[in-house]
Amino acid sequence: MFSIRYKAWALVVVTVAVLTTVAVWFSSQSISTSFLVLEKARAEQDGERARRMLQQNLANLSASGRDYAFWVDTVRFATGKNPSFLKDNFPSETMQSLRLSGVLVYDAKGVLVGGTSLTAEATLVKPSPEEEQVAHALIGSVLSDPHSETLIETYRQIDGTLYLLSVAPVREQLAVGTPPKGAQVVFRRFGAFEHERFAQVMLNPVDFSFDTGQVRWVDLELRVLGDSRAEARAGVMDHQNQPVAHLVVSLDRLLHQKGQSLIWATAVQVALAGLVMGALLVLLLDRLLLRRLKRMHQQLIAIGEQGAQTGVPIEESGHDELSDLGRGLNEVLVLSRQMVMQRENHAVQEAEQVKLAQTEKAEALHRFVGGIAHDFNNALAGISGWTRLAMEDLDKTHPAYESLQHALKGSRHASNLIRQLQAYNRKAAPVLQWLSLGDLIQPSFSLLDPSQARRCELQVVSLNGHAWVKADPTQMQQVLTNLLANAADAMNGTGKITVTVDHVDLPAPSGVLMVAEAAVLPAGRYVLLSVGDEGPGIAPGNLHRIFDPFFTTKSVGRGTGLGLSVSQGILSRHGGVIGVVSQPGQGTTFHVYLPACLEPGELAVPLPASDALVCGGRLLFVDDDHLVRTAWSALLERAGWDVTQAVDGEAAWAMFQQGDQRWDVVLTDLAMPRLDGVELARRIRSTSGAPPIVLMSGNVGAEEGARLVRGDFAAVLHKPVDPEALNKVLAEVLTKATSL
Repeated sequence: MFSIRYKAWALVVVTVAVLTTVAVWFSSQSISTSFLVLEKARAEQDGERARRMLQQNLANLSASGRDYAFWVDTVRFATGKNPSFLKDNFPSETMQSLRLSGVLVYDAKGVLVGGTSLTAEATLVKPSPEEEQVAHALIGSVLSDPHSETLIETYRQIDGTLYLLSVAPVREQLAVGTPPKGAQVVFRRFGAFEHERFAQVMLNPVDFSFDTGQVRWVDLELRVLGDSRAEARAGVMDHQNQPVAHLVVSLDRLLHQKGQSLIWATAVQVALAGLVMGALLVLLLDRLLLRRLKRMHQQLIAIGEQGAQTGVPIEESGHDELSDLGRGLNEVLVLSRQMVMQRENHAVQEAEQVKLAQTEKAEALHRFVGGIAHDFNNALAGISGWTRLAMEDLDKTHPAYESLQHALKGSRHASNLIRQLQAYNRKAAPVLQWLSLGDLIQPSFSLLDPSQARRCELQVVSLNGHAWVKADPTQMQQVLTNLLANAADAMNGTGKITVTVDHVDLPAPSGVLMVAEAAVLPAGRYVLLSVGDEGPGIAPGNLHRIFDPFFTTKSVGRGTGLGLSVSQGILSRHGGVIGVVSQPGQGTTFHVYLPACLEPGELAVPLPASDALVCGGRLLFVDDDHLVRTAWSALLERAGWDVTQAVDGEAAWAMFQQGDQRWDVVLTDLAMPRLDGVELARRIRSTSGAPPIVLMSGNVGAEEGARLVRGDFAAVLHKPVDPEALNKVLAEVLTKATSL
């Protein structure tokens, strides 16, 4: 066992070593940064100098070309009177001395009169088609200037070579302000010879890169290629300020290498200074502190052997930190009690932090589910639309008809799964219909994993006939499946699950036991569904948390902690509640309350006859999804509607502003680029004689849908929707609008 003295020495050595390392690191970073700044400044200077030199080359080329363009011989050649002009004035020796690579002369109508091009072997040939094409594209603005004042100096890239081009009007020297007799194009290829001349002046290798549209580059930025080489790029822009090439200047890294040498020298100096400082600190620490600590240690051993009250007190002489430490140790019992309180407070804070983390996790999941639900519902709407079109085009005896039926059934199943996801996301709009809860019990039980309910017995007790409610069957089946699965898990797959269906009136008479959650329900008749098990029950400390998202007592991989939270949200949107009664060792029973309804045959008001509805009319269908728009437009046209399609809200509004056509109904999506469905509806409703507007979206919740109906929309539908339901809603909206 090492004594504190040696440990202190080791601590000093480690601290000095760490501080020395940090100092070396910071100094090396500072030096590297300083030299890098110098390198960047040099790169900017050399890059800008290279670009100015290139521009000067272009200016010189332009001056030479302009001199020839104002010759009388050039004017006569452009007008067809001097056919030997090029041969007489631009032999290979003249082209080389002027560093010209080619000359092209056009008449006033833009027709090429003649041209010559100098090859790398110093022979004269006809300009290439690419060179003629580039030259012809530039002469238009020169020939169209009636005063012959337009002069073009620009760059082009042909077959991986940079061209410097100058376009000047052909006129006589003294004919200022007159229309041009033609146009002269002179150009210089920036080939190997020009590269060599450029590099000699720059004292660095120079090249060009033409990947302006593929590689994003900051102008005049230093790019490090290694310890010995770097490069700077300067953008080469044409006369329209469009990128043509990058002027790449290769640079050495002598500054970087000198900086590295300086870093090593600094590191050695700092290390030697740290070594000396560490030795001094060890010596001073031993003399001023460690010996006193050793005496205090011996006193603490004596207190431990004889007891805190009877032992030798700790020495408190002096007025430094060690003396304060001795006095503090004498009050250790008081401080220990304070530490216990601090630990309890810390435990409470940790519990709050865990709860906050769960809340944030739930919110993140809500946003994720909302995003994928919208895209999936749009895709399912397109799939179901095209499938129905195919089914309508086929005879029912066709071999593919049954396959299409299965495909449509699969899309409905996928839509139900999305609705279950949206149920947890608090945004799924329930598709309400009359149903008997008792009819869902056995199908829900059959959905359980066989290994989960392998030896469970299901007992259903119906105390008052059919229990009719108006609810979403998919969401109700999800609630029942969650409750039955929890009951089976509580009994480890063995035991009896009792499901009781009854009617109750609220508020309940005195003496009738009800769960506390039922107290918030308004007065009326309710269906009470109870699911009980014979398991060990729920611990009292967990009863208030079982409906919290992500809370579960199951082992890893067997539960997500979302089942009861989802069920509670579904029932809340149906106007119901869920509560629990549980005692340790006596099982658990969940009670579900839903507003009771009359049987469908006992409805006081009959459903309106379909023949009383106005079917068909002029319909504007707005949706940015091409598959959904085209498929459902075809289905609606087959149902008798005259459909006009718009790719988004902005396009639909433009149609309205033209005023050439009017529509009886507008069917629009919600989320669209440029202009969404809500803003489109507001603009349409601001016009005179605005038609009714129906919203069809894949991500609209029940509360939001009700708010939209109260505002700018006559109805709100959830994608994917059945064609019959869509046609019925549109007909009802049109019937209501025409009756006003």
